[in-house]
Amino acid sequence: MKNVIIVGSKGLIGKALVKGLSKNFRIIEIDLVNFKTKNYFKCNILDEKEVKSVLNKIFKKYKKIDCIINSAYPKKNNFSKKFLEPSMTDFNDNLSINVGSLYCLIKYIYPHFKKNKKGNIINIASIYGAIQPKFEIYEKTSIKPPTVYGPIKSAQIMLLNYFSKIFAFRKQDIRCNTISPGGVFGGQSKQFVNNYKKYCKSKGMISPSDLVGIANFLVSDESKFITGQDIQADDGFSL
Repeated sequence: MKNVIIVGSKGLIGKALVKGLSKNFRIIEIDLVNFKTKNYFKCNILDEKEVKSVLNKIFKKYKKIDCIINSAYPKKNNFSKKFLEPSMTDFNDNLSINVGSLYCLIKYIYPHFKKNKKGNIINIASIYGAIQPKFEIYEKTSIKPPTVYGPIKSAQIMLLNYFSKIFAFRKQDIRCNTISPGGVFGGQSKQFVNNYKKYCKSKGMISPSDLVGIANFLVSDESKFITGQDIQADDGFSL
């Protein structure tokens, strides 16, 4: 059975991935909250020393890790402020912690994958890493698209693409892919959900569990020749 680390396991998408993927794989959870269970490790992924220490503990306990999935979504002050409201410090901090934490996870999972001559890295990104928001869906709702969100997700996609390229160049069997969902339902207002659905094929906003099948495929050997790809799941919203 494959050992799969899910980072951000207690978040909206992370919980769904833990539940869905545990049917086929042994799931090892990483998150910031206090939680006691057999395969759970508390870690602040914004702390490089903690990341290194926790991953070393996991390697020691499980011997081999087959895949790491990052679904963490750290936020700092004023993340949700719109347009030109965030200060440069706010913008830089939020961009830095999301892209930097992903880099840190890759940095410290890499020696293990290199030693085992095989690895798999998956990041949960967003369609807003490839397209701009449809601003009209936010009209007359309390939700505003954060200015920094798109840059975060596009940078994460490019970072995974970079590592997929360099691993391929080095002939290392380490795959890197991203999953980019469209809007994921998490209690948004009826007005927003209806506005969003107008641009989709049928369902509109997707459920966190809708990402499980894609993740299962990317973890499995059925996708062993897929690397450097961004797989979008948005019910046609980005078309």
